[in-house]
Amino acid sequence: MPLLAVALAAVVISQEVEEFSAVYDGGRGQFNIRGFRPVGPGPHPLFMYVQGTYGNYWSNDAQLYARHMAENGVVGTSVQYEMNSYPSLCSGFEQKARSMFEGSGSALGTLCSLGYVNCTAGVVLAGLSQGAQLVSLAQNYAAPGRVSGIYEIGGGYSLGGPATGFACLRYENLAIDQSRIRSGAGETDGFFGKNPAGVTAQQIAITGYTCTGTSSCFAADGSGWVVVSAAQTGLNAAGHCYQYILPVCFPAIPGSVYLSTDESWGFHANFDWLIAKTDRTLRFTRRSEHESNATAAN
Repeated sequence: MPLLAVALAAVVISQEVEEFSAVYDGGRGQFNIRGFRPVGPGPHPLFMYVQGTYGNYWSNDAQLYARHMAENGVVGTSVQYEMNSYPSLCSGFEQKARSMFEGSGSALGTLCSLGYVNCTAGVVLAGLSQGAQLVSLAQNYAAPGRVSGIYEIGGGYSLGGPATGFACLRYENLAIDQSRIRSGAGETDGFFGKNPAGVTAQQIAITGYTCTGTSSCFAADGSGWVVVSAAQTGLNAAGHCYQYILPVCFPAIPGSVYLSTDESWGFHANFDWLIAKTDRTLRFTRRSEHESNATAAN
């Protein structure tokens, strides 16, 4: 598919970042991309966020994540796709992932063609639910070695028990190395595992990291997984969307505990890890909790 026109008229948001938009067509129709880019010398590495089923691709969390990345020297984006459907076969996931990550007309190809994006400096991704499943497949369709790191939120491979599920989403069928995967899930995720033992089994399956008798399993390089408990979230619940302000998936507003904690399941630990996977032109300085919460409210 031909590369579509990119909306280059940027809206200045602050002295640090500016907003931009683009359109891509990876063979399954036209979809939107929105994001923030650093103001100043570039080009910069790339971050892509992929929202979950029935979500809004430019939701509160998408904007917070994209802007945070831009303020730290990485072009931050969120990508629209066929969000109002959930695949029933692996081929459905593969077709969606191919349209987002394979070739010049994909979302990744469109973004890498922009003058202020340098994909050789690193491409990092995060996704929620179906979005997490799709980013896990990104390296299967991107140029070899293109994906530097992925962060899966509420990901999994099976809506049923361990004997069922989507084999294409298991680690052994992914092209990405496990040192580039970081994942978190709530201990009572109603879709992927349902209880701590089931959720743990799914995290092992999608990351390739096996630990027993523990709620987290991280390598020295920070890759790995964590199963989040209700006590950690401050919501008396840790379900599929454990990171939000309410124990449900809508509205998509990150909670104050997720934004402020330094524990391995929180915003800082995971986005610091993604940023460290890139080669940035700007020095990383963590934003304060106050700034993060202010962005979440916008």
